[in-house]
Amino acid sequence: MPHPSPSAPVSPMRGNLTVPRIVFLVIAAASPLAAMVATLPLAFTLGAGSATPAMYLVAGTILLCFSVGYAAMSRRIVSAGGLYTYIAAGLGRTPAVAAGFVALLAYNALAVMLVATFSYFTHLVLDAAGIGLPWPAYAACAIALTGYLGYRRIDVSAKFLGLLVGAELLVLAVVDVVMVGHLGASAFPLEALNPVGIGQAALGLGLMFAFTSFLGFEAAALYGEESRNPRRTVPLATYTSIAVVAIFYGLTSWITVGAIGPADVRSAAAEQLGDLLLNLTAEHLGDGAAEVLTVLLLTSLFATLLACHNSTNRLVFALGRDGVLSRRFGQVHPRHNSPSRASLCQTTVNVVVIGAFALGGLDPYLTLSVSMSGLGTLGLVALQAVTAFAVLGFFRHRPDRDRLRTGIAPLSGGIGLCAAVILILVHYSDLTGVDNPVVNALPVTLVLAALAGVVRARRLRRRDPATYAAIGTHTTNDSEPTPPHRGDHQMTTANTELTALVVGGAGGMGRHAVRTLARLGAATRIVVADLNEDRARLVAAEIGSSAEAVRLDATDPDAMRTAFADCDVILNTMGPFARFGTPILRAALDAGCDYLDIDDDWQSTVEALEFDERARAEGRHVVIGLGASPGTTNMCARLAADRLDTVDDLFTGWSLASAVVEPEDNFPANGAAAAAEHWLLQCTGTIRAWEDGGPADIAPPRPRRIRLSRHRTGLRVHDGASGGSDAASRRARPAVQRQLAVRTG
Repeated sequence: MPHPSPSAPVSPMRGNLTVPRIVFLVIAAASPLAAMVATLPLAFTLGAGSATPAMYLVAGTILLCFSVGYAAMSRRIVSAGGLYTYIAAGLGRTPAVAAGFVALLAYNALAVMLVATFSYFTHLVLDAAGIGLPWPAYAACAIALTGYLGYRRIDVSAKFLGLLVGAELLVLAVVDVVMVGHLGASAFPLEALNPVGIGQAALGLGLMFAFTSFLGFEAAALYGEESRNPRRTVPLATYTSIAVVAIFYGLTSWITVGAIGPADVRSAAAEQLGDLLLNLTAEHLGDGAAEVLTVLLLTSLFATLLACHNSTNRLVFALGRDGVLSRRFGQVHPRHNSPSRASLCQTTVNVVVIGAFALGGLDPYLTLSVSMSGLGTLGLVALQAVTAFAVLGFFRHRPDRDRLRTGIAPLSGGIGLCAAVILILVHYSDLTGVDNPVVNALPVTLVLAALAGVVRARRLRRRDPATYAAIGTHTTNDSEPTPPHRGDHQMTTANTELTALVVGGAGGMGRHAVRTLARLGAATRIVVADLNEDRARLVAAEIGSSAEAVRLDATDPDAMRTAFADCDVILNTMGPFARFGTPILRAALDAGCDYLDIDDDWQSTVEALEFDERARAEGRHVVIGLGASPGTTNMCARLAADRLDTVDDLFTGWSLASAVVEPEDNFPANGAAAAAEHWLLQCTGTIRAWEDGGPADIAPPRPRRIRLSRHRTGLRVHDGASGGSDAASRRARPAVQRQLAVRTG
């Protein structure tokens, strides 16, 4: 029963994205046509020359290794946070916030760069056609249309991008096929696959340009919450995107080398630059085809802008939902089911930055595009490298780790991506294409962003540990439970003074709870409260100086309020809860404490829910029923039944043997455990169940013999309301809190 606050959980985004639609969203971010027109000539000129196709092959192989581990993560964690969430799961919360801030800077830099680039080239193309509008007019149109599509449901953007991306891939395929038809086997010279002899500097630059051409493929995970069957859709979309992009890049660059000639490709590219592919298209398909390619270049840039806008929205949404940014950004539009406020935020950033450059009369390409492109590229490649090592951290101690898929492959990808980061840093001025010292010093801002993320994380850890603890945990039901990173316990509690009192702390359950608290370091002071003070002292002595023992009579409300007065949280392990649950909860709230328990009685559960309004009003957190069974057992049974076509019989069980506490040397068993009293109470009273769409108090259970698999028999304690038939069990919907005991032989 958390109190209402900005930290209240919000629903994940929902959608019905399929593999093809996610592939279009991802390929749009990579912008194959723009990469071939703008980046490929630079790779020929400054990079590996005729061996550029080999560089695309190497980069594609490294990214494929990365994607193997990336896909393994996406099958277990589904969240709009993408890389940010994966880093939280694999490396911890503070690195995740640092990565989130770097991603914010990188994505926003790319978004602003794309607005500037689109408006600049649109102005050039349309000005040549006699339409003389200034570039800010085209920028305003691009920002408005992007904002509109980004505000709406993702399916709208996916369909729109599907048309644009399909068109640019089609025209690239047509150009390639026609040139192969004209050139024959000479379109595929073997020299293009041989990087030997091109020089170390050229090799490094060639790999750098190849890696930058794959930007955006990591965006598949950002759409997990909005996809159909994300544990299958996201990995398949990731593999497909890399394969499609690598094939088009590799083939187009290879055929281009064949069309020009390996010996002449470097000089031709240096002379023609962005006109290289356009001139080849005009030569082999005619001027009309070249004009079509020019128009599609503009739509390709806009498609990349829209894809980048959507990626940025989902990152801002995830950071807002986690409380790293304002939680206003973590809200989902009630009708469009989109991160609408995050979209408005990104639109505002574009308006402010582009507007400032327009008012200053600055050139959008020479100032804004070249400065932001290198910054965004370096930031995203660095994040991909960190994520590769997060995959290793996530799977390191998991039983489902695989030496190849979650070990060797992500390690190889991480090493390759680290090499790419180094290459970009060393040759950053070549990537930007300018000698401006201010522009080439911009990578420092990525370091500053990471430091700002660390400061933000530490601030949350000190001032709002609950929000800090939830970082990276907002995932869908398709995700598997992710344990906190090992370092997060220490970081959460290192600067937090927290006193926890365990009621029944010397009992069979209580002393295990005390030991767990001590082992996790979740409290700086632990109070072991028990009616048997001698046993409480033994437990406290076992823990050490951070624990102390007090005598507590749970039947005395005044004594409990006094004991709870200087505590932060009360952990109630004292049963039977039908007797002690409500009085202890009331005393905890009276003392102004948060409260947790391991209640497994339905009566006290119903009574505890009546405290919801009070707990919210007073700002208290109340968590009940931790590990309760058969409530949890019934939920598992329900989940299992929902995954089957038909269910003939469904049994949930609770072993009465658990009512016997195993003795320890210092804590010998002394009489029946509270679980025995709990079981007797459930057998002799009514059970609150959920039947026929509403709550019902069913009659006491009675034993019936049942047949189990492998010739086993058991004793089923069946509720009397079903008249001795198996009708209730055939409904495939177990009654909540129904007690069933099964003895097998």
